[in-house]
Amino acid sequence: MTAGTLAVGMLASTLVTPLAATAADFKAPLAKAELADGDSFVFLGDSITHQCLYTQYVEDFFYTRFPTMRVKFHNAGVGGAKAWDALQRFDRDVASYKPKYVTVLLGMNDGRYQPFDQATWETYHRDMTELVGRIVDSGATPILMTPTMFDARAARMSDRPRSPESVALYNSVLAYYGNWLRDVAQREGHGFVDMYSPLNNLTLLERKTNPDFTMIRDAVHPDPPGQIVMAYALIEDIGLRSPLSAIRIVPGPKGELVARPAGGEVSELKRTDDGLEFTWLAEALPFVVPDDALPGAKMLHMGHRMSREAVEIHGLPAGRYELSIDGAVVGTYDSQALARHIELQDNDLTPQHQQAKQVATLNQQRNAGPVRSMRGEWSKFQQFARLEDQAKSAPDNEGLKKQVEEARQRIDGMDQRVAEFEAAAKEIEDQIFAINQPKPRKYVLRRVAGNANAARAKANSIVPANARLEKLFTRTAPITGGLTEGPAVAPDGSIYFSDIPFGEDRGMILRFDPRTKQTTVFTDDSHKSNGLIFNAAGELWACEGANIGGRAISKWNTKTGQRTVVADSYKGKRFNSPNDLCLDAKGRVYFTDPRYVGDEPRELEHRAVYRIDADGSVHEVTHDISKPNGIAISPDGST
Repeated sequence: MTAGTLAVGMLASTLVTPLAATAADFKAPLAKAELADGDSFVFLGDSITHQCLYTQYVEDFFYTRFPTMRVKFHNAGVGGAKAWDALQRFDRDVASYKPKYVTVLLGMNDGRYQPFDQATWETYHRDMTELVGRIVDSGATPILMTPTMFDARAARMSDRPRSPESVALYNSVLAYYGNWLRDVAQREGHGFVDMYSPLNNLTLLERKTNPDFTMIRDAVHPDPPGQIVMAYALIEDIGLRSPLSAIRIVPGPKGELVARPAGGEVSELKRTDDGLEFTWLAEALPFVVPDDALPGAKMLHMGHRMSREAVEIHGLPAGRYELSIDGAVVGTYDSQALARHIELQDNDLTPQHQQAKQVATLNQQRNAGPVRSMRGEWSKFQQFARLEDQAKSAPDNEGLKKQVEEARQRIDGMDQRVAEFEAAAKEIEDQIFAINQPKPRKYVLRRVAGNANAARAKANSIVPANARLEKLFTRTAPITGGLTEGPAVAPDGSIYFSDIPFGEDRGMILRFDPRTKQTTVFTDDSHKSNGLIFNAAGELWACEGANIGGRAISKWNTKTGQRTVVADSYKGKRFNSPNDLCLDAKGRVYFTDPRYVGDEPRELEHRAVYRIDADGSVHEVTHDISKPNGIAISPDGST
């Protein structure tokens, strides 16, 4: 036998040996989380779990999708935590809840925000291995979740300095940690959730049209859109994603109407003179996403993929039909569209959507209140545990001893406070289960005439039929040309508007008093104000344009006449010429920034829509618009 032949024989032997194992020797990773009423589910993690967002959205899904099954959820996230920290609080913060499943989201802090380091990896590997073992020993099934994305581009755009090498490489370190967790889950038969890939893939997709896009503004903690992506990944990877319901009505063999529903029951089905009607009792409610998370849900097409609420009606005479539910009109649809099927899950006019939103609002209060307060107690414990561990290595360090004692005092009475927060959280959860039960809904489909929409629009017009046009202001010499813009109604009912003259004058803001019918000058130097709006505090916000204007967003105190510049630049570059603005329900300001006139050099390469948050920070919403002008936000804040 030659050496070459011997080598081949050894290789064959090496390859064949593991293949000889039977299928029974391999474990199957968790395919679906099987939960029942009374089961406990723990989210174990670091600050990303401590944010109480992806966990909250998963809870919302359960509260609405399984309204008769009460799972006991517990958030066990602590800011800054590593696997070692989770071990220190494991007995009380995890095992005491007797969980059936424990999700584990750790690694972001364990990697120490640096390029791959062998010693750091070995510490993480050791502590995570012990932690997974403790979960198994407690009788629970671990669901291992990859660390989330470290957004290197967001890190480069932030004011917080980081090592260039760390910024470039840390996302790769997290990928390595996550792939190890995948292998562990497969080898040991645990659950596994890939948080890393959806966040990275969606970010890459969005940056093809918006290079500044991020779902993780601080590079580490996903914002609400990113958190809903995480919630979707968890629900998907534990096998619970499914449509919500389908109502299918078809003509029977004798012309009668036949209902073929899924996810609920149809009763009292009958034809009417102009359509049909029936009662629908669903088994669940639609999954409603909070407004600030909607962008992430839209990127995923999440409503269609995991909460599809379909209505399909066959055999209707050609025409348009108005659908009302419990007397509320929710839309008008063509008979052909109804035959294909329409989807209602994202329609915020439906009573079931509004009911589900009440559930989400209550759960938001539960998480923002007692749940976060309870996590604050565990943050204090984590600080104490770390100091106590340090003191063991330095028994003669008096300063450290003092810090340990101070930390011990801060956790004094912690058990009682945690119990109180748990009770408060349960009280809100009781309210949730009092309102999350599906109700019978009366569906009426009525054929409408071709001009019905126009007639309805006229009936619902905000302009009274007897309204008349009045002239409030006439520009006088020497200024003879220009524009009036941006009417805004003040809390006292007066109307403020901008006067934008052509030429070198910087314009005025005027005030019309409907009681006296008089128009007066509020300011004769408006800095070329254009769009105006009043916020909830009664402040007058203004867009200031170019051509010797302020090129800024400012606010005015209408009592003192004081002007304050809120923002005049994005990433250090002056705005083009802010044009119009609006407010969302949270008081955030959205404004457009085109450039129609003005001799000042442009510093920004594109025209865009921006948002100013409560802290004064400016964020680009989109620059995929040629010359944005007027702007408004839909009542639900989604558009």
